[in-house]
Amino acid sequence: MATSTLLIQDGFSYNFVHTQLFDQFTFGSSSITTANGKVSLNVSTSIYDYAVMRGKQLIKYRIGYPIVIRFSAKYDTPVASSIQMAGVGTAGNDIYIGYTGTDFSARVSTGGTEEVRLMTLSVGASDAETFTLTLNDVVYTGSLTLSSIAVNLNQIINANTYSGWQLQIINDTIVFRNENVGALSGTYSFSSTISATGAFSTITTGTALNTTVFLIDDWNGDTSAIRRLDPTAWNMYEIEYGYYGVSNIVFRVFNEYTNIYDTIQEVRFTDSSITVGLSNPSMYLQTLVASLGSTTAMTMEIAGIYAAITGNLGGLIHPRYTVNNDITIGVTSQEIVLVIGHTEILNGLIAVDAVHLRRISFATDGLAPVRFEIWKNPTTLSATTVSDYHQYTYIDETQSLSLLDTTSRTFTGGIKLMDILMGATDATNLELHHRDIYIQRGEEVFVTAYSLLASSVFVSISIAEDI
Repeated sequence: MATSTLLIQDGFSYNFVHTQLFDQFTFGSSSITTANGKVSLNVSTSIYDYAVMRGKQLIKYRIGYPIVIRFSAKYDTPVASSIQMAGVGTAGNDIYIGYTGTDFSARVSTGGTEEVRLMTLSVGASDAETFTLTLNDVVYTGSLTLSSIAVNLNQIINANTYSGWQLQIINDTIVFRNENVGALSGTYSFSSTISATGAFSTITTGTALNTTVFLIDDWNGDTSAIRRLDPTAWNMYEIEYGYYGVSNIVFRVFNEYTNIYDTIQEVRFTDSSITVGLSNPSMYLQTLVASLGSTTAMTMEIAGIYAAITGNLGGLIHPRYTVNNDITIGVTSQEIVLVIGHTEILNGLIAVDAVHLRRISFATDGLAPVRFEIWKNPTTLSATTVSDYHQYTYIDETQSLSLLDTTSRTFTGGIKLMDILMGATDATNLELHHRDIYIQRGEEVFVTAYSLLASSVFVSISIAEDI
């Protein structure tokens, strides 16, 4: 039996889904609950309800190392106009086992891209004025004040919710990324009542998923098999994909009589396809139940999930960068020194790979000790003032996943990862080779400093990008 390198596993033994490990998305009257070591994804009788549980950690594909996904699941009685699925996926690709309507099937999707638009603000506000921003035919308005372009950009993104879009300020632009795949060809424009001037350009035109469903009629395709598969009872499933662009995708179920996983479907690309099987094979664990028009309540249950790479990984070489910043902090004030974010889009493509922090260097020069804190995923960054505003810059626009913000000073919310106490005049390095501090898509890590007296502080971070 081949050795494996474990990537992710969870058995939900304590009857909760950890918010640092999984995202949960629900709509309408749906819910995600836990009991007796099981996670239940529930949709009600309301049309278009959905419940989705998605892992936060990327299952990174390594060339030459097949990925194996295993999970135990109990599907509900299937109904038309609904889906119940478990496997791996992103916005652009997915591999699932489950029900498409009333058909038990294997599903493979690829080629999805998100609509991404760039709004460049070339002239800032010269007075108090009102802007009008049209985003795919939806009109938003808000207030601007006489300030820098960077502050005006912060005022724009804070003025509205912009439902369905993710926003990032990078240099003098706002990147609008839609949360769903597919083209959005409506009107995009910006205007203001006095002087603020902006224009939209297209980074990526969205494309819909190309989905193929492969029916699973019988175990091993043979009606004389030991038993027929009943997905509405508890079973253990396995998905294996080696990729190389065109490797087979194998779907299996555990046979309790032989203690091995039997193949129930296999999708082949080699010598039969003129395109690659997946546009990006790195994906997240994902389980979902959704009404696509059904008004029948359903519950799908998951009791354990596992992801591993077949083989032992050796030393990998990653692109590396170093970023730094120095500021003078005020008396008894906690201030952000720097923020590292994730581009989410690289060369117009969905970017899902992670940024790893490898070393953090600290230095102080003041009259009192300094407490540094490392935080992740704040609720808000900056107070949108001339001395405290959020603005990313690229580290390498065409080759790097990382963004740097050295202008935000305040924040709310977030998860504190660690404290480092330094002397008034001091310097040290924090090696992170065996500590998992990483930035996934949609995440941010930042370092703050606090002292009882004014102090000059310096922070440098070495990062490695797993691309």
